[in-house]
Order: sequence, then C-alpha cells, then structure tokens
Amino acid sequence: TKMVNFFWDTVINHHTFVIGGNSDHEYFTLPDKMNQELTTNTCETCCTYNMLKLTNTLFTWEPKAEYLDYYERAHINHILASQNPETGMVNYFFPLLSGAARTYSNPEHDFTCCHGTGMENHTKHQEGVYFHSGNDTLYVAQFVPTELDWKETGLKLKQETEFPSNGKVKLSVTAGSKNEISVNLRHPGWAGDYDIKLNGKTFAKSTKTNPFTTIERKWQKGDVIEFDLPMTIYSESIPGDKDKVAFLYGPTVLAADLGPVDGKDLLTPVVVPDGKTPAEYIRKTGDLEFIVETAGRPGQLHLKPLYKIPTNRYAVYFDTFTQTQWERSNKNSAPTKPGSRISRAVPSISCVSVKCNPNAIINSQAKSAITAKPTVKDSEPLTQVGSSNSK
Repeated sequence: TKMVNFFWDTVINHHTFVIGGNSDHEYFTLPDKMNQELTTNTCETCCTYNMLKLTNTLFTWEPKAEYLDYYERAHINHILASQNPETGMVNYFFPLLSGAARTYSNPEHDFTCCHGTGMENHTKHQEGVYFHSGNDTLYVAQFVPTELDWKETGLKLKQETEFPSNGKVKLSVTAGSKNEISVNLRHPGWAGDYDIKLNGKTFAKSTKTNPFTTIERKWQKGDVIEFDLPMTIYSESIPGDKDKVAFLYGPTVLAADLGPVDGKDLLTPVVVPDGKTPAEYIRKTGDLEFIVETAGRPGQLHLKPLYKIPTNRYAVYFDTFTQTQWERSNKNSAPTKPGSRISRAVPSISCVSVKCNPNAIINSQAKSAITAKPTVKDSEPLTQVGSSNSK
C-alpha cells in the first residue's frame, strides 16, 4: 500500500501537467521541472488512462477527496479532449507546446496502445461517478449526468447537471431505499463554500474543511438534493517556473484558441497582468469562453476548454511579465521569451476511436444507466457502483 501511494503522490504532485496528463515522449519528466518538457509529444493518453484506473482503486482503499479531484481534472481536460468530436478519432500524445495542434488516428492505420485505451476511454464516462461501502453508504464522487440503479438497496438516483459548463447539480430519488443510507457528497478542492438543499430547504453548508457532506436517511421517491458549485477563474503555475501559468475556471483548463493549423504565423502569446488577479483581467463572454483583453500580448486572447478546440492550434501555458519586464523585453533585438515565432509546420503526431462526442457528456445529453451489482460486507473496502474493473 505504501509503495502504491508513494507512486501516485510522486506522479501527481511532481510529474503531472495541468490537464492531468504526464510524460514527454513516453518518459517521465524530471521531478518539478515540467517547464522544461513542453513539447508536441507530452501527455501520452495511456498514461492518463492508467492513472485514472489507479486513482479509482486507491479511492476504494481510502476515500480521500484528493483522488476524486485528480480524476475530475484529468477526465475533463485530457480524456474528453482526446477525441475529435467530428470523426471519433483519438490522440496518442496531447501536445502542450504553445502553437501546437492535436492530431488524430484514422480508421485503418496508426494503431498504437493509446488507440486501444483511447477507444475504451469514451465508453466509460460514467465510471467513477458512484462508490459504495456495504449497502448503507454511497459516495457521489463525480458530477456527470447519470442514472444509478443500486439493486441491493432498491435505491435509484438520477443526476442532472450541465457540469462543468456550470455548477448546478440535482440528484433526484426515483425509487426509495429499503434501509437508511448515508449519501456522501464530495466537496471539490477548487470550490468555495456552498449550500446543500434537501427537498427545497437548506440542509448543510459544504466547506473546504470537510471533503464530504453526509446526508443519512431512508430515502423516498421524490427526495431531491440540490447544490450549485461556485466557480471562479484562477491561475496555476507550472512546476519549475512560477511565472509560467495556466488558467482554470473551476476544474476546467482554459486554452487560447490560436486558429487553424494552416493559418498565419503567430507570436507566442504571453500575459502582462500588471499586478492584477486573473479574475480582474479575464472576462467571461459565453459558455466556458473568456477573453484576456488588455493583459494579453501580442493582443487579446480567447480562452476556452481544450475539448472545444479539437483541430486548431492552442496555448495552455503562458509566460507572465510585469509591465517593466515587458517593455524591457521589447527593446531587446532578440527576445527570448516573448516574441518567439510559432511556425505553421507543427510536427505531426499520429494517434483511433469510437464515435463518441465529448460535448454530449458536457452538455448533459448523454445518459448512462448504471446497474449496481456489488455484494460486499461493511468491513470490506469501498466498491465502485455499477462498473466492472477493466483489464
């Protein structure tokens, strides 16, 4: 157990990029030196696939919310964005070099290990949403539009949400439970405090200090749990360079859309915050779409989730400068950080899949029926509800 936990902690906290992926050219980077490894061959899909499997297993051993936070981050920002919604093809590598664009497999060639896991990834978006211990404790681990049928207890739940487009979540009991069940609702690490309502009345305040809010009762048809996860925009530095940042809104990484691969040559986008916070210089313009106005260089930057940029070039990490640093750098004849030119000839990467539109998950148009089939005793570890382990 110690060895496995050490491995997870080492990979997640010292070798993982902001989207939840790891590796460069199929190798682990130097610990806490991710800034030196931003290439077109970062984040092999198989690595994230396996880290998600490991994360779910670790949660069944010890129900720590940090496991679920990582799972959410990697699922939304790497896995959902690893498939072209128009063709169903998937990625091998996920480039994080500014100005790169993802390339995809084709139906008949380029079959790598990532194409096998890539196909499987988009058949199990419901995986990891619910866990249970015995027949009296349920964990709502992820916010995904799903239906739960827990046969051993008689409990049926319907989860309705447009997450991560917004934080509203509604859990409706469509069939009551035979006995009292404790429902544990996860509090995401990125969220502030918020109220949880039960049947229209405030039941409790969910706070960061308590990773799960528990509601224990004999559930009846018609019971409803509702809450609204507050989202804010913030930045996260890449390990190895505190001045190179990525932007997030809630759990969602926001990338700058740099236009088509065959478009004009561009300068590497950077940000000059001038002492302001991201919330002060980034403005929301639509459904998970934002604009960096006066702080963007060489001009305005249009930010959106990576799954909304399937074929265009993009930037995930941005060097930041003070106004003085920026003015000084522009006086140099050969600037090293800003002004670097992005070539249109981004190296090509091969990558296969099933026809599954990630946006269907995001827009709550996908309905996954989950059938509960575990039979465990209270003394046994947590079990994932309704998902058999993949081999």
